[in-house]
Amino acid sequence: MGRFGVLGVCLLVLVTQVALSVAFEGCRISFGRRGCYHRVLQGVLVTCDGRGHETLVPQNIPLDTIYLSLVNFKFDTLKRTNFSRFIAVECLTIVDSGVSALDADTFADLEKLREIVLHGTELTSRHLAFINHETFRADLVTIAKSKHMKKLTFNATPALRDLKTLDFSGNGLEEVNASIFTELRNLETLDLSENQLRTLNWHRLQELTKLNKLMLKGNRFQTVPRVMHSVMFAVKELTLSDNPLHCNCKLRWMKEFFAASVDKVTDYDNIECASPMNKMMTSVNIGDFVCEHPSAPSIHWSRLADDRYAVNCSSVGDPAPTLTLVFHDSQKVVIPPSDDLSQTETRTPHVITAGGPVTCHAKNSEGVASTVWDIPLPGTW
Repeated sequence: MGRFGVLGVCLLVLVTQVALSVAFEGCRISFGRRGCYHRVLQGVLVTCDGRGHETLVPQNIPLDTIYLSLVNFKFDTLKRTNFSRFIAVECLTIVDSGVSALDADTFADLEKLREIVLHGTELTSRHLAFINHETFRADLVTIAKSKHMKKLTFNATPALRDLKTLDFSGNGLEEVNASIFTELRNLETLDLSENQLRTLNWHRLQELTKLNKLMLKGNRFQTVPRVMHSVMFAVKELTLSDNPLHCNCKLRWMKEFFAASVDKVTDYDNIECASPMNKMMTSVNIGDFVCEHPSAPSIHWSRLADDRYAVNCSSVGDPAPTLTLVFHDSQKVVIPPSDDLSQTETRTPHVITAGGPVTCHAKNSEGVASTVWDIPLPGTW
């Protein structure tokens, strides 16, 4: 096929795609009022259903559309050219449409964009650069129910200062970059609920001085440090239920806080002390939020065939203690407690020694306990 033949085929494909897009009939166009999340819009409203197989963003949409909802499409990568016509759109929603990638400037031409909701995508943390793009204007960003979204690790820039709502609920988040909080100085709502978070940089959350809603329910938090009291006191709405909280003395402050927070919207009635009580927090007395001094370490040893010994030790406390096993030849083994706060016993692995005195120290926030055991040296038994 000659050069002009190839060019002709390319033009035919392009024209066909444009024709299909223009001819798309799955959009409902109306004029009226429609609520987004933070605002109510009045003007041209468009909702399009891709029926699970349409791969192109419809282009037969009025240029003065202010509300655009794209549902059930089969998109892949979305680019700037897909949305360059929609300069009047203020609220953009894309739901269950297979979005797997976004260019950083995808929404650069949406001059009036204020709210964007991406629900049920295939996006990962590598596809979040659009939030930091210099032309991005939205103050509400929602990326929810996106199972591949494991981390929020995009670089924080001053572009984040325009955000008022950040919703990453219902994903698989395991990590949030602490530097993000520094630039979210105007954030009013932060929703990280229904993820897999075990911890956050709690100190950095204090920098969100305009925060009024904090949603953390449905994660894997076992404790929250007292430094969060000022943040929780400041917000009007707060959720923490469906987390496996370990209610020892470190969470006594939280019990006292919720008991006094009658003027807030919270889910206190649904917060559970998963350990050590396995009760709802509302039914646990303040006096039951206790910690325990480490028990006297137990040293266990057994003689091996070569006349040496396998030695280990264990201790129980709440919080679980750190163990230090010291041998007569100055060999030292330090074992930290489990990351699972519900596991209150710490046990060292077996260590091989020739015998002699062995000391095991158990230490937690409540104190130190030690045990010394003299294991027979070879030839003395």
